[in-house]
Amino acid sequence: MIDRVTLLHGNVTDPLPEPVHLIVANLPYITEPELRQLSPEITKFEPRSALNGGDDGLRCIEELMAKAGKKLLEGGMILLEIGYDQGETVLQMAKDYFPRSKVYITSDLRGIDRVVNIVLQ
Repeated sequence: MIDRVTLLHGNVTDPLPEPVHLIVANLPYITEPELRQLSPEITKFEPRSALNGGDDGLRCIEELMAKAGKKLLEGGMILLEIGYDQGETVLQMAKDYFPRSKVYITSDLRGIDRVVNIVLQ
């Protein structure tokens, strides 16, 4: 089964040669103000580009949604990690980009919104 998963290096969906069934993304979603307040345990080991989601934390998330529609097969799915306070905003964004899809949020073990699920119909 290992031949059924291929890891590609690149920006968002750009390296995908053809549409896929599943996109899993942990994009930068931390806002500029939050970035300045992060503990050294995070900033010392993570590159700034892996954390910085822009002024509102949504820059990369919106880029993915804008590009992903052309890169998903019918019935395909996006699993997208989000920040603790971005659930409703990203949920609405997903509904706007994928109006005929099933869109919902999965919470983490602490009950915090953590993953936006987008299933193309």
